[in-house]
Amino acid sequence: MRIIIDGDAQPYKEEIVELARKYQVEVIIVTSVAHYSDNEKLKYAKVIIVDNFKQATDLRILNIVKNDDVVITCDTGLAYVLSGREIIVLSERGYVLNKDFLETKIFLVHKKKKILKIKKGKRKKIKGQKTFSEQDKKRLLINLENIIAKKGGVF
Repeated sequence: MRIIIDGDAQPYKEEIVELARKYQVEVIIVTSVAHYSDNEKLKYAKVIIVDNFKQATDLRILNIVKNDDVVITCDTGLAYVLSGREIIVLSERGYVLNKDFLETKIFLVHKKKKILKIKKGKRKKIKGQKTFSEQDKKRLLINLENIIAKKGGVF
């Protein structure tokens, strides 16, 4: 078992690496050149740096992931493909993502884009995500620890 992190949008990399180190689980952080930082606290993790083009991190994750891995990502498309391969996927906020939820999310995003195209002449501002909270971090770490325990991480 390995933990693979989509490093471009994960604010809790240090905490995830600390938890993985506690259970002696390998961590791989895949990040683009634009999001790379040389952080001393991430030395336990293997860092893979990819070019700064669209979907580069997602493609690299798809190429290295194995059936026993856990992937942490905020990319709905990547999560959907991985869930079809029966890989455990966590969102950046700690939710376990399953195929049914992801299908619904993709459908809603498609509908939203369609509606915005219809209202092309009128500018419509779309709100982004809420800022990350302490509750998000706790949920992520608790769910990840439970997954490690179920998969048999070293104690």
